[in-house]
Amino acid sequence: CFFIRDFKLLLILRLIQGIGAAPLGSLTVTIIGDLYSGKELVAAMGYNSSVRSIGSASYPAIGGALAMIGWHYPFILPVIAVPIGFLVLSTLKVPEPKNELHIREHLNIVWKKLRSSQIVGLLVIGIIIFVMLFGSYMTCFPLLLGNSFGASSLIIGLIMASVSLIAAFTSSQLGKIIKLFSRKSILKMSFFLYTLALLIIPFISQLRLFFIPVIIFGIAHGMSIPVIQALFAEAAPLKYRATFMSVSGMTFRVGQTLGPFLIGLVIGVWGIGGAFYTGAGLSMVMLIIVFKTIKK
Repeated sequence: CFFIRDFKLLLILRLIQGIGAAPLGSLTVTIIGDLYSGKELVAAMGYNSSVRSIGSASYPAIGGALAMIGWHYPFILPVIAVPIGFLVLSTLKVPEPKNELHIREHLNIVWKKLRSSQIVGLLVIGIIIFVMLFGSYMTCFPLLLGNSFGASSLIIGLIMASVSLIAAFTSSQLGKIIKLFSRKSILKMSFFLYTLALLIIPFISQLRLFFIPVIIFGIAHGMSIPVIQALFAEAAPLKYRATFMSVSGMTFRVGQTLGPFLIGLVIGVWGIGGAFYTGAGLSMVMLIIVFKTIKK
């Protein structure tokens, strides 16, 4: 992509790049699930989520700086992954499951295991949490900051990036948090904090006070995602774990796709304040699902 100047060819190469990148998130959490268990698994998922949050916060700034040199320079960043890839190939030892089933039999077994109440609850939460994140927060919060408070693009970017940084720090501390609270308790706290943060936002009248819901939201997000992934990984037998984690990742993408559309409909009816109240309502729904379906 760095060397291409034809737009159509660039789109084709980006499609190929997307196909290559698509399984990486699921493979990462699958390998972590293969290597760790119990409280160590939650801690490892926390570190993984922390690193991803740092990347999410820093990449726009790095990409923007490179784009100031030339629009094609951000495409050179993936080259950094090449030596890391060789390092992983030569040093990472992962238990390899033995699975001689036909793909149809494999999928039938996975389908049966996915129908347990806890797994269904986690799948529903996975969709709702990203509807709330990409609808109420990622889409509407910048609009509120810009339209109602006149915040510049720089200020909006810094506020949005701070959530990722707070989430990264919180995720990195999950190894300590899991020693004090159960997985179920952490999820309950997370969804309560999501609700609180989203309910606060419409009532804020000064730009500087937005640090309050931003911190609360970041803490909630830093705890919830790693615990959900850990519960999913623990529920999956070794030889079916990759398929399980792919389904989990798919629910995140479904929520990410539906979020802006559904919350956009809410804004059309109740205004931008309604988007945050809807997000808070979705968080309460997730809290109820945790009470009803999560066992530990």
